[in-house]
Amino acid sequence: MKLLQSTCTEAGHGAYTVCDDCETVIEGSDAALPLDPTNHGTHGTTHHDAKAATCIETGHGAYDECNGCHKATVEGADAEIPINSDNHVNTRNVEAAASTCTEAGHGAYTVCDDCETVIEGSDAALPLDPTNHGTHGTTHHDAKAATCTETGHGAYDECNGCHKATVEGADAEIPINPDNHDWDDGVVTKEATCSAEGEKLFTCKNDKTHTTTEKIAINPDAHKWGEYVYNNDATEEADGTETRKCEYCDKEETRTAEGTKLEPQYPPVDSTEVFTDVAEGKWYTKYIDYVATYGLMNGMSETTFEPSGKLTRAMFVQILANMSGVDTANRDVTTTFTDVPANKWYTPAVKWASENGIVNGISETTFEPMTNIQRQQICVMLVRYAEYAGITLDAKTDEMTFTDADRIQNYAKEAVVICQKAGIIDGMDDKDGNKIFAPRDTATRAQVATMITRFHENFVNVK
Repeated sequence: MKLLQSTCTEAGHGAYTVCDDCETVIEGSDAALPLDPTNHGTHGTTHHDAKAATCIETGHGAYDECNGCHKATVEGADAEIPINSDNHVNTRNVEAAASTCTEAGHGAYTVCDDCETVIEGSDAALPLDPTNHGTHGTTHHDAKAATCTETGHGAYDECNGCHKATVEGADAEIPINPDNHDWDDGVVTKEATCSAEGEKLFTCKNDKTHTTTEKIAINPDAHKWGEYVYNNDATEEADGTETRKCEYCDKEETRTAEGTKLEPQYPPVDSTEVFTDVAEGKWYTKYIDYVATYGLMNGMSETTFEPSGKLTRAMFVQILANMSGVDTANRDVTTTFTDVPANKWYTPAVKWASENGIVNGISETTFEPMTNIQRQQICVMLVRYAEYAGITLDAKTDEMTFTDADRIQNYAKEAVVICQKAGIIDGMDDKDGNKIFAPRDTATRAQVATMITRFHENFVNVK
């Protein structure tokens, strides 16, 4: 075998002779020679440009690399160049950032993206700026008045970042105000009355130990009434009254005492139902009703009144006795009149009228009880009765001159004028339409009922 030179990757050998059959080296040596790192044989090479060392990577010079052993073809040509801390390849400029209330800012600077070394300027943190709230946004707080238990503050906006007022001091604490209470609705502790003020107690909702009292104005309607007391003033026409008195101011209040109306002493009489000869709608019906109600005149029988009948002197004296309330039950009496014997139905009445100056008689000894009474005699007896009973016959109308006034006898003239002005009589119309009195004519029972009603209603039964 020929000599084979060693390369950088394969060992060579010297020249030798070998037996092809037994493979025994006959001459020379087939021992492997050492590798030759400088003999790159036919491996070929790859060129590497020089690479400058940077702040984070080592560099090297330009060299060729054997594709076999992957080493520089010139020893030491790929020697490492140490890191160069001043050689920054990838840099960027950082703009200045202002500090906010929560984040520190910095100035403008240039930094290496590889080693993060600041090359120019400074990335040193700037102090926080409490007035710069950036994009945090704000929350508004309305003003809160200080109360008796809590401090207050003015209206302010709070930064959502640093949670402080955006204007320094705007959230400054307002000291507790001992006079600012949150009172409740109050409780009346003393009711106002018609004569005294009341009181209302208010309690602070913040502190129940804080209370205040307010006066309640006098309430003129707040009376303390006593029991109603009946005034005993009922009449036949209306209920009576009852009065109560306020225990505070002595004010009195009167109301109707329901159901106290008196039963009439004289229940109304409908003469048309009692007397068959008294019809509804007649001019005299209401007068007969009146005299029958008050018991001033009786009928001629239980069922007849005889409105057109005549009235005797005895009957008229009995009417006056009935009006006066004289007890005429005892008929066993005597009079000075010879024609008025004892035990007649009219004797007690004539006796009473004679003794009280109401009648004088036709003469000193006679009364003529059964003689029909004249109209002028009625006036005289009524005026004398009024004097006896203490009744003043006030004038209620102007004096009227009757065309037959000359027929009025002297003893009756004054009495007729009094009765006419008092409205007891008003005369009659004659056939020529003249107003006459007919003093000497007899009066019918209906006419007498009319005169007695006017006399009694206006001068005796005055309500």
